[in-house]
Amino acid sequence: MMKNENATIRINSWLKRLSRHSSQSLIIATVAMLLASSSTALAQTEQQQLLNMINQERAKQNMQPLAMNDKLTKAAQDWSKYMADNDYFNHLSPDGTTPQQRAQQAGYPDFSGWENIYAGGGDLGKPANTFDGWMNSPGHKANMLKADLNEVGLGVAVNSTGVKYWTLLAGIGKNVKAPMANKPIAAPAKMDWEDKNTQFSGGPIMVVGVPNLATFGKPDPTRKGFQSLIYNGVLRADRKYTIETKSTDFNTYLELKNINGKEASAANGRPNAVLEFQPKANGTYQLKASSFQAGATGQLEVWITSNPAN
Repeated sequence: MMKNENATIRINSWLKRLSRHSSQSLIIATVAMLLASSSTALAQTEQQQLLNMINQERAKQNMQPLAMNDKLTKAAQDWSKYMADNDYFNHLSPDGTTPQQRAQQAGYPDFSGWENIYAGGGDLGKPANTFDGWMNSPGHKANMLKADLNEVGLGVAVNSTGVKYWTLLAGIGKNVKAPMANKPIAAPAKMDWEDKNTQFSGGPIMVVGVPNLATFGKPDPTRKGFQSLIYNGVLRADRKYTIETKSTDFNTYLELKNINGKEASAANGRPNAVLEFQPKANGTYQLKASSFQAGATGQLEVWITSNPAN
C-alpha cells in the first residue's frame, strides 16, 4: 500500500511542476493512465497474496497448488467489478447467469463453477481478512480445499466508498502437472505391465478393470476422500503411450509419475481421461487411476497402449 501512495505523491508533484506548460491536458491524461496502472498493479499483488495463502493451506492438506488461469481470472475480475459498480452481492447475476456459465463465457472449456465472493471495507477488504473469512465458512473453505481443483481466477474491485469486492472462481483444467513431481516414489515390489513391442509394432500393454472403485480401490494419500488404483511398470523413451481411464459411472482422473520424481503428468476426463505421453528416458513409472469426484462408486477401466515413436 505504501508503494501505491508514494507513487501518487510523486505523480502529483510531477504534475504541479509541468502544469505551467500548454500541454496540461495531455499530462493529465498521462497521469490518469499511470494511476490506473498503479491501481492495477496493486490489485495483482493482492491477488497473488491471496493465492499464496490458499496454496499454503492446500500444501498443509497435501493437495496440489492452484495455478492462476487467465480466463478464470477474467471471469472473476469482471464479476467483482460488476458487484462493486452496482452494489450487488450474489453468486447469480440478475439474469440468472451462474459462475460456471460466466467461466464458459470467458472461454474456459473445462470444469468450473466453484466460486467464493467476499466484500469488506478498509482492513476487512485486505487479502488476509478475505482468506480468514472464507476459511471460517465451511462452504467457502471446501471450495478452496477441493482436492482435484488445479486452476483458479481471482478478481478484486473497489466501489466508490472503498469497499473491496473479491471473487474466487476455481476449475479443473485438463493435462496439468501432477502434484509433487519432484518427490521420488519407493521402488515397486512388482511390475504390472511390460512393453515388448518391436520398433514398428504397437498395441495395448495393460488393460485392467474393477467392478467398483469404492470396493477395490485404496485410500489415496494425496487426495483426501478418494479411492485409487495404483499400477507400476517400465515405459520406454522410444515409444509413445496413450493412457486412458474409462468409466460409465463417474468422471475419471489419472496421474503418471516416474519413481525418481523427475517426470509427472495428469489428466481429467468427462467421463474418460486420456493422457498422451512419451518418456524422456527409459524408466519405471507409477500410474494412479481414480475418480474425478470424491466418494465415487462404480466400474473403472485402465488402458495403456504403446505406439511407435515415429
